Amino acid sequence: MSGDILVTISIDLDYDSPYRLYYSNKPIAISKGLLAGPGLDNILKLFKFFSIKSTFFIPGWIAEKYENMVLNIYSQGHEIAAHGYMHEHLDKLPYEDEYKIHSRSINILKDLIGVKPKGFRAPYWEVSENTFKIIAELGFEYDSSLRSDIKPYYMRRDPLGNMVNLIEFPWDIPQDDWPLYEEYHWTCNEVLNEWINWFDAALSYDLPHFHLIIHPSCSGLPSRVKVLEKFIKYVIKNGNASFLPYHDIITIYPDIITK
Repeated sequence: MSGDILVTISIDLDYDSPYRLYYSNKPIAISKGLLAGPGLDNILKLFKFFSIKSTFFIPGWIAEKYENMVLNIYSQGHEIAAHGYMHEHLDKLPYEDEYKIHSRSINILKDLIGVKPKGFRAPYWEVSENTFKIIAELGFEYDSSLRSDIKPYYMRRDPLGNMVNLIEFPWDIPQDDWPLYEEYHWTCNEVLNEWINWFDAALSYDLPHFHLIIHPSCSGLPSRVKVLEKFIKYVIKNGNASFLPYHDIITIYPDIITK
């Protein structure tokens, strides 16, 4: 391993998809989603400055509507992964409807970038009893939706006991910018301190991987992107870290994944 710890600063690029789906008559709600545009620009500039490659979880509808944006992300060496079609509540869908959503999103992303997405993250952190069976059947290699461990692992069966054979990159709430900023209304300093504490703990416990979940409409704001910049500088200074997309970790460092 080229560093003491592998780090993924993953991006959930929901943009305006959930607002168009569930709040189509609410202009202010939609405008929050559109804030992802300038937020994404700020984050991409930051990633380019530090030579960071990441994984972007993108709904199929966003790939259809903002083709050039997604192609630009991919051209900069980032991984494109699936995130539903329009950021749906998967737990509220019957099997047939959910299957169509995953299949459709795969085809949209593949047609656009020429590569079938290998990873999936559940919108709203919600899945149905069928989700993991469906994504495994459709050929996804990994998921990052569960809060089931502190290290990446091979998930032979999902939490309901279904045979799935996926690799899982688990998370927990303090790693996600959205609840910290948008729901708990933490200050920038509080968020930065929390992320640093989590990262330091990962180092002290010799964890092989640390990751964050970032939303451009949230952490792309000027004061908050400075938090992300400070965190990246801290990681570089203290962690001897390698920043990698999820699938690169699977390909290059398979031994870190718990069997």
